[in-house]
Amino acid sequence: FRIEAELAYDKAEVAQPSLIPGAAITEPVTSSQLGLAVESDAQAGPARFGLDGGYASGDSAPGFGAFPQPGQTTTVAGQLDGPQANLPRDRTVDNFRFHPDFHIDQVLFREIIGTITDAIYLRPHLRARVLTAGAGHLEAGVAMIASWAVEATSTPSGQRTLGVELDPELRFASRDGFAATLDYGVLFPGAAFNNTNLEAKPA
Repeated sequence: FRIEAELAYDKAEVAQPSLIPGAAITEPVTSSQLGLAVESDAQAGPARFGLDGGYASGDSAPGFGAFPQPGQTTTVAGQLDGPQANLPRDRTVDNFRFHPDFHIDQVLFREIIGTITDAIYLRPHLRARVLTAGAGHLEAGVAMIASWAVEATSTPSGQRTLGVELDPELRFASRDGFAATLDYGVLFPGAAFNNTNLEAKPA
């Protein structure tokens, strides 16, 4: 049995947030961010199973704030990404961002949003050895990721449900360290990705 957890809290204040030489902004920009990741698995015969989960605090500004583009000063409702501060009205950046190399899925956080931010997720997973051949073995695995936005205002539709993703996998591993893996992922998007005219389709 294995269980691991990591918790991070970041608090910051930038007293002079102006990027224009000679122009002063007298109100500070503040940040209060919280992130949590939990991983677990247990052995049951030839299989291993577990439940992972995570939390990344969000910001009430539109968009997830995963990778704001330089020079973009505002984000409007309905956009997927953008800056979380909009001076002088909005002076907070509270969305926690996981490192982009921390992967829990194949589609939503890895490809569409770009990282885990402004989200809660649960990830049950199962892996089993299905065949042993000579100096190697074949494993089959599957993970299901259900996720929700922390701040509904961050999503394109203003709804919290991000969706459910299924990620099956086949992996061949040899005793000398060589491994080959075949991955697949399908996302069934939630209401968070709908808009007034279109309903989000599986990806």
